[in-house]
Amino acid sequence: MRVAAIHEATGTEVIVIAPASATQAQMQQLALAKLRKKMSAP
Repeated sequence: MRVAAIHEATGTEVIVIAPASATQAQMQQLALAKLRKKMSAP
């Protein structure tokens, strides 16, 4: 499954590919973690 997370204020977007067996909550956590990491990078 392809999941996108977008930071509303900046428009920053990340895409993650999650296994089809992952739950919706797991996919959301993965996408949000990647977005947070990208937003904290210099």
